[in-house]
Amino acid sequence: MRFSEGFHPLPRIVLGPALPVGFESRAEYMDLDIHGDLDCGELSKALNREFPEWLRVLESGEIPLKFPSISDSIVGISYLVSLAGLELDALKC
Repeated sequence: MRFSEGFHPLPRIVLGPALPVGFESRAEYMDLDIHGDLDCGELSKALNREFPEWLRVLESGEIPLKFPSISDSIVGISYLVSLAGLELDALKC
């Protein structure tokens, strides 16, 4: 993994846009800057071995260094709204 430069180097990781307050996600995007050649499938397996069971890499792929930012690359967001157990009185404005 590549790190930033300076007195306190940090991993070069960029996360996707923040979720709205009160929302949960089933999948998030992340850019991880890797130094050298590494197979994406092997990286996914290695990360999944280290992550807790509730956090998994679902898919990975290589992107060019000059690719647009992760926020600029996301062209749509889908929401699932569940109204199970919601009382109709709660919908009054």
